[in-house]
Amino acid sequence: MQIKTWGGEKLHDSIPNLYYRLAFENNVLAQFITQPSGSIICANISACQMLGWTEAELCQMNRDEIVDLDDNSYHDALKTRSDQGEVCTEIFFIRKNGSKFPARVYSKIFNDDQGNDWIITSIQDISSEKMNNSIIEKLHEETIYLANHDYLTDTLNRRGFIEHLKIEFARNKRENHFCALAILDIDYFKEVNDQYGHIVGDKILIYIVGLLKECLRPYDTIGRYGGDEFILCLPNLDSHSAEIIGERLRKHIQENPYNYDGVWINLTISIGIKLVNGLDFHQNDINHFISEVDRIMYQAKQKRNTVCISS
Repeated sequence: MQIKTWGGEKLHDSIPNLYYRLAFENNVLAQFITQPSGSIICANISACQMLGWTEAELCQMNRDEIVDLDDNSYHDALKTRSDQGEVCTEIFFIRKNGSKFPARVYSKIFNDDQGNDWIITSIQDISSEKMNNSIIEKLHEETIYLANHDYLTDTLNRRGFIEHLKIEFARNKRENHFCALAILDIDYFKEVNDQYGHIVGDKILIYIVGLLKECLRPYDTIGRYGGDEFILCLPNLDSHSAEIIGERLRKHIQENPYNYDGVWINLTISIGIKLVNGLDFHQNDINHFISEVDRIMYQAKQKRNTVCISS
């Protein structure tokens, strides 16, 4: 009994070919058979449903018409399949409506009984998988961000700041540069909270951060040390430059009171600054350096609205 196969071509003349065709047509994976030139000979039901064309339409097309030719992975896949006889990769396909989707592809060259070359390709739409991976990756990034940032001021929290400081100090050590470490405290902030409430106090903390950023360089870093205290990393400064930046911050805060429903709340800060030589730095010294800066800041707090610096 002679059985015609896909596209009118005779691949086999035996009864078992019927079962191969049934398996092909009912496979949950989208599959199609092409000639080496790319002409599509047949496509199964899953391929038609996935791509949006009928089998008759697909059989009038070339594989280049259903893939994204701008996808370099496609051209790499063709070369790999030509060299090795098969390929497993991911490329973008194009539906009849013009939409593109990522697919996992397995494609293999085979021969029929007459020695003719054919290519069978299976494709699996992985749009949902890619989307899920993207969501998981985004959630992972958000988790890391939240773990290292203060929820209120969106500055680095203590943990995030210390990790940043390790990197910055290590860089300064390699380049033999100085780095200024500063801690500032908002003067009389408890009185502000007591008089206006913690909600206003939170708004003032956010406002203070905005004022600080206006005075700092793009590569300076702010962290919330705790409560109304902030910690700053100021790379590549000598003692004189660090003092200038400290005074600039102090003056900018003093000259910009916070407006709360028409009431101007005067603000000042006390700043302690210590210069760190990169060559003297060791990872275990970070807490020591921070403690030193904290001590210097408390010296400034004795006067209020003051910058104290130690080199």
